[in-house]
Amino acid sequence: EEMAALISRIKEFLNPVLSDFDRPLVTKIQELIKARNLILESPYAGMLKTSLNGESGSLIDLVESNLKQHLDSIYLTVEPEKQGVETGQSADISITISSNKASLMGNFPFNLVSDDNKIIISALTDQNGKFKSELKSTELNMGMNYLNLVPNREALGFDDSLRAMSFPEKEVIVDVHLLGDAVDGGQAG
Repeated sequence: EEMAALISRIKEFLNPVLSDFDRPLVTKIQELIKARNLILESPYAGMLKTSLNGESGSLIDLVESNLKQHLDSIYLTVEPEKQGVETGQSADISITISSNKASLMGNFPFNLVSDDNKIIISALTDQNGKFKSELKSTELNMGMNYLNLVPNREALGFDDSLRAMSFPEKEVIVDVHLLGDAVDGGQAG
């Protein structure tokens, strides 16, 4: 029967991914999205009943619930969270993306976005979820810049049908000031 074949096909590639703590989180998320798309393309989307990861129910609900758990497990860290930088200079920034659902993050795609929705950095972390870079003051506005660190939805494979799924965000503040104009008398952070 087609329904049973689809269920076993999806479980065959999902079970090893979900049960392996050493599988990178990026891989787990992408495989869950792949499974979700396969289910939604089938005419039986809502009718596939099974168990996954110890839970029973509709396969689409189980896959979406697992996807949400993996997204909710993401923890974003930025060092420093707030700093000052003089015009013409660069500020060092260190980003870590971690999760309690996987020992490795994999090359995790993220964006650092300004409050006027300009992408300041769009990059991938290393396998351990770490990324170091410089923020050039020329890419920022004078004064306070409120930047948001967010996972890159498109690069992870999220489409519009998943826009209701929320992602963690982390605010980063960079104060760009003129030379010798620092309010706090020097580099913040």
